[in-house]
Amino acid sequence: MRRYRSALILLLILALMTGGYYFYTVAWPMINPDAKETETTTAASSSISIVDRKSDEIEQLTVNHLSEEYVAVKEKVMEKAEGSDKEREVTKWKLVNRNDIKADSSKLSTAAVNFCVITASKIVEESASDLGQYGLGKPDSAKAVGKFSDGAQVTLEIGDKNPTSDGYYIRKDGGNTVYLGSTYSSEKIMIKKTEIADLKLFSLEEADIARMLMKRGGALLFEATNVGEYKWELDHPVIAPLNTTAQGMIFPALADVSATEYVELGAKDLGKYGLDNPKYSMLFELRENGGTVELILGDDKVVRTSRYAMLGGTRDVFVVNITNFTFLDKPVKEFVDAFAYIISINDVSHIQADFDGNTVLIDIFADMDSEEEDVFIMDGVDVSNLNNEKDRSLFRIFYQALIGVTIYDVEPDSKPSGEAEITFLYELEVAPHRMLVEFVPKDDRLYYVFRNKEYAGITVEKRIFDRPDEGLRDMYAKMKEAMAKAAAEAEEAG
Repeated sequence: MRRYRSALILLLILALMTGGYYFYTVAWPMINPDAKETETTTAASSSISIVDRKSDEIEQLTVNHLSEEYVAVKEKVMEKAEGSDKEREVTKWKLVNRNDIKADSSKLSTAAVNFCVITASKIVEESASDLGQYGLGKPDSAKAVGKFSDGAQVTLEIGDKNPTSDGYYIRKDGGNTVYLGSTYSSEKIMIKKTEIADLKLFSLEEADIARMLMKRGGALLFEATNVGEYKWELDHPVIAPLNTTAQGMIFPALADVSATEYVELGAKDLGKYGLDNPKYSMLFELRENGGTVELILGDDKVVRTSRYAMLGGTRDVFVVNITNFTFLDKPVKEFVDAFAYIISINDVSHIQADFDGNTVLIDIFADMDSEEEDVFIMDGVDVSNLNNEKDRSLFRIFYQALIGVTIYDVEPDSKPSGEAEITFLYELEVAPHRMLVEFVPKDDRLYYVFRNKEYAGITVEKRIFDRPDEGLRDMYAKMKEAMAKAAAEAEEAG
């Protein structure tokens, strides 16, 4: 009996639920047909269009905010698509009343679009008698004027944020209706210089640059000239090729230099960013028009990651990511070519090497296209076919010993004197056609290096000439031994 009673109770509950559903979904709309429409209208009314214009109809936007005026206009320009030589017509926005800032077209466009589509969550007051309580009707309140292609003009005044920071108080065309406008759109319309500035600073390819110099702590670190074919010659601190490893760090870092943010435009106090006495500066003279680009770096914003910076000739302070600028704190010797003097074997015709009382005379007839055709004559003997146990050319290893003398340090201010203990005289097929490299003792450990009788500003270690299997003395001994063995074998065969 109890089982049947429980079942009846469940059936009664189900009947009541079904009846209620039918009443509200079928019967009630028939009794009150406006009910569903009212509900939908109420939901839609939660978003009120203030300007309600299509964004492609706006032609000009004038914004007055924080005592600054910005007049942005839309124009059609021809532009090449990335990776293409074909031009296409595109829409760009630009400031026409300012030359103190390079504005980002896309950010101006964002301001114009938000002006057209800005909405309000509600009408705060329809006939406000005290606009001042909303931050409206004041000389310093933000104003934006949009001009459209049909000649229409709309003015928005943006006042204070409401107490709960849900939005900004806005009125349209000088009226007394106060809207609570979208926070996002309001802030995009209220332009600030630091927010619309173009973050792309410059992009330089190695071939674009004629000369460059770098300062560290205000002192000149190095200065170099582009001599073509990706070769650079240092003019300071020494006259020498720029180290190719340094080139591989510097030029990729310049390929696309952008700010992560602008901090202050037209800064009066550069000292708070460390830009009054900058830590580093890099100046690049351009080939095409003789112009210059200078990047000046101040204090860290985030250690080893970003620094405050500005471009030469400006006081606009931005933050730049320095993770690609791995060369900033390298010692000066790492900007100097690693070798006392290096030259391709294909560019040498004759060498005279003097050391330890030996005078070695070498003639080279190198074929750039085929090493098999090379001829090497040493002290009147053809050594072209002398190889070591790994079937490598002994003479080429000996040549590497001559040109592979790496520098120890840069000492441009030294005043060396004395007689050379080791000299290499090269006769060349290319300029300067003659190069005399001399190694003059500095002390028991180091040599000063001279090139064509001029001090090169560098030192090398004496022990470098004694390295087994690759130093000058060991390779000369191996050459003499191989020459003697070849001569003995020839005599025996003859």
